[in-house]
Amino acid sequence: MGRSPDEATEAPDGDPRSSGLLDSHEVSRAKLIHREVRPGSLGLPLRPQTAAREGVPVAPGLAQDLRRERDNLALDPGMRGVFFADGDVLAAMRTLRQPRLVHTLTMIADQGLRAVYGGEVGASLVKLLAERGSSMPEEDFAEHAVLLSRPHSASYDRVEYLSSGGNSQSQY
Repeated sequence: MGRSPDEATEAPDGDPRSSGLLDSHEVSRAKLIHREVRPGSLGLPLRPQTAAREGVPVAPGLAQDLRRERDNLALDPGMRGVFFADGDVLAAMRTLRQPRLVHTLTMIADQGLRAVYGGEVGASLVKLLAERGSSMPEEDFAEHAVLLSRPHSASYDRVEYLSSGGNSQSQY
């Protein structure tokens, strides 16, 4: 099912059925989750922008990956600006702040997928890709249409396996 970027993200009434992708059981579950999980109720920041601006502690696994990839990360100015402090990669429990991500998330929150496909976020991504050798023109990215589809599912031994639908990779 093809949808425009606006149709793919907007549900003005907050009803999960607005997407037309959920059956009645999924709608009930989605409504329960929507009703029960409120911003801040899980001890999480109110919005992703808040976490990006105020920062989150670096998890031990991320700290390990940062140490392992230190030399590669140091080559990229953007990565240095996010993952380095005082000349070295962030250690576990140091605060990771992502001020540029705040701007990106705010644009997406305000403009929906238009910010990505045909907007400033997409233009920035295409520019970055071009700097790394991609030949994708901004127009191709801007003309992309988001397709929403039901997930693929299969059951085996009373376990249900799900995979995103409508993609170009294998199903399971």
